[in-house]
Amino acid sequence: MAIFLALGLGLLAGTTVVDQGLVSLLKEQSATANRTTESLQQEFDDLQTELGRSQDFIERAVPALEKNRLLGSRVVLVTDEGVSGPIVEGVRRDLEAAGADVMAILSLTPRATVSDPQTREALADILGVPASTSPDQLDQGLAAQLASRLSTGPQGDQDLLLQLLEGGFLDGKGAGLKQVGNQLPAVGGPGRSVVVVSGGSGQPPVAPGSFLLPLTGSLAREGVRTAAAEGAAAEYGFVTVLRSEGVADGKRIVTVDDVDEPAGRLAVVMGLQDLVRTGQGGNFGIKPGVGDPAYPPLEA
Repeated sequence: MAIFLALGLGLLAGTTVVDQGLVSLLKEQSATANRTTESLQQEFDDLQTELGRSQDFIERAVPALEKNRLLGSRVVLVTDEGVSGPIVEGVRRDLEAAGADVMAILSLTPRATVSDPQTREALADILGVPASTSPDQLDQGLAAQLASRLSTGPQGDQDLLLQLLEGGFLDGKGAGLKQVGNQLPAVGGPGRSVVVVSGGSGQPPVAPGSFLLPLTGSLAREGVRTAAAEGAAAEYGFVTVLRSEGVADGKRIVTVDDVDEPAGRLAVVMGLQDLVRTGQGGNFGIKPGVGDPAYPPLEA
């Protein structure tokens, strides 16, 4: 009995020693982890403060950098209903701050790519093609004819742009469409610039590949000064697809992939300025396919 009791007491004492050592180790590790967490939190807070100062500086500096860079330019914005309103409004605001006259914002509606026969027949009638034209060919024809309309202005008795607006295939916004009879002919035409904005979240109401991609390519072939833009957080691609398919070759058009940020909107302005001055485009931003430098040089 004494022997067994002694063994039991020994085991109990040993276990207590082990437990105390383990507790001490865990306390030390916990204290170290707490110190590390506090240090990382302080670094995070410092970086947030620094980022806030940088953002504030950029917001203040961009208007001065943009001022008068597009003075006298006339611009048409083309987008689709899936793009965030604040992104489009931000692009419009910066273009106007640079001195550009934004004639209109043309937004493609889902009606433009629906497949029901009656709607397709109505669109075919506007485009002057047979009602039996396939949906893909109809989309391509719409992109090509709208690019031509924006390049040359209205032709003949029927204005294609007015027909598309009245048919519900386009939604027109902006000062250029407040008085259709007087100002619509000035939307587009020789010497105008076009900025195409796409890329949004979720499922796009109109897939960029069905219209905006061919439209951008057609505009470039028509010789229209063209910029294509999407936000850094875009979930479906537009600019990135333009680059991957070779439409955005860094020469004929400007592409910007972070237009939801001040630096991206400034890149649109400066890229268009270079197109006006030299006819040279470029790919700018933070995603694959950008050139070197990633943003246009800050020249006077």
